[in-house]
Amino acid sequence: MEVTYGPRFFDFIALYGAETILGFNRGNNNLTDTFEAFANAKTSPGLLEHLAGVEVGNEPDVYLFIWQKPIATPPWDANQEGADSADWAQDFINSWKEPLSMLYAGSCGNATVNVAVRTWNQHLYTLSQGTNIAVEMKDARTAADLATFSVYVASAASTGREFYLGETGFHGTDVESDASFGGALQLPDKSLLATTLDINRLYYHQGTINQGCQWLAGSPRHGSSSDVKATTAKEGVAAYAGTTIGGQVFESLGIDEATGAAVVGVGASEAVIVYL
Repeated sequence: MEVTYGPRFFDFIALYGAETILGFNRGNNNLTDTFEAFANAKTSPGLLEHLAGVEVGNEPDVYLFIWQKPIATPPWDANQEGADSADWAQDFINSWKEPLSMLYAGSCGNATVNVAVRTWNQHLYTLSQGTNIAVEMKDARTAADLATFSVYVASAASTGREFYLGETGFHGTDVESDASFGGALQLPDKSLLATTLDINRLYYHQGTINQGCQWLAGSPRHGSSSDVKATTAKEGVAAYAGTTIGGQVFESLGIDEATGAAVVGVGASEAVIVYL
């Protein structure tokens, strides 16, 4: 599916009036179109008032693996990823000029880029890529996935920056279970566990492409995502406008966000029982 965004898309951001994050599609490796789009965005009335940042997103190796787009050169290790994201970030700095810092990215050896980084940012989907819900719903599985980011969260904090999961969910591709129960099931588990690691925000992907369900309840927008704002384990997940958590629909769980009460069914994740 190809989607083209023009100037009217950027005008809509001011009309919508919510915090917005724009992102690079590094997977297509089209710097010319990308930075032309950002130039258009910057001239859109009211955009800067709502623009929270710019994500250095869409890993080229994923586009190679899933869609056979030959942007990445195997094995695409951490050094290659770091160099590519730093190049994109530097090109953005050169064309955007100001205001900075604007980037949602990782740390790198380029001091100029690091100064422009507002928030450390990574992506996370289930590392096992398993589709058996009975297995994947286990709290231990989610905890193990999140634990891989502990060192990054600590490093971000040491520089005075927050750490976000800029894109997360069950799977990153079209998997049938994600469109309904599977995607909703792991959302509260991952969100609540993330607070114990001091991960400040999780931006949940809307769901399987063309099958996700999104309620627009004034929630901050991130492409096709919504966020769950987390503070600390003691403070829990911040109060959220609307009748959903992170824009995702929970069916037959009986969660009352206003009071914090929850009726947990037999299909609930272990973490829901533990934390709620």
